[in-house]
Amino acid sequence: MYAIVNDVLYRYSDFLDDVRIFTKNKEKAHIGFLHCGKYYEKKISEADDCVTDIYSIKFWIDYKDNYFADQNEWYVAEDNRCDRKYRLEDGELCLNVFGSISEKGWHSLGREDSYKIIDLDDCSAYYVEYEYRKMNGKLLKESQIIREKVEKNFFVELIKKYRDSNV
Repeated sequence: MYAIVNDVLYRYSDFLDDVRIFTKNKEKAHIGFLHCGKYYEKKISEADDCVTDIYSIKFWIDYKDNYFADQNEWYVAEDNRCDRKYRLEDGELCLNVFGSISEKGWHSLGREDSYKIIDLDDCSAYYVEYEYRKMNGKLLKESQIIREKVEKNFFVELIKKYRDSNV
């Protein structure tokens, strides 16, 4: 999850009411942050006025695959398992499925899952889905999901923005 605190984007964690924000960027680690190995963390209250948004984000594409003819919508994550390097900057995405498949462009990673590298240009649509817990400074009683269809270039920029190294 993520939080916007004082107009700055951080990773967010809430485990048993222990609420914290994290960053790997030293410049974003202001007063109250503790240095913990490769990252900085700070305990906060989600009710604080400086916390304007708390949300998760998911990336989806429409892609027609010749093996999974009934599936058009695919969840995209940059950490999808794969045994070859691929780069979003080169217009590549990795799709994962459960089960062992070794045909029609799919490659098995054993019994558990398989992957396929696809070209971003082969996708027919790009979506971003936000699930808000706090929005515009207001804690929500129930989470609110907002899904937007976006252009390919904006989709790529958002994925890059939410990389661990940038948050």
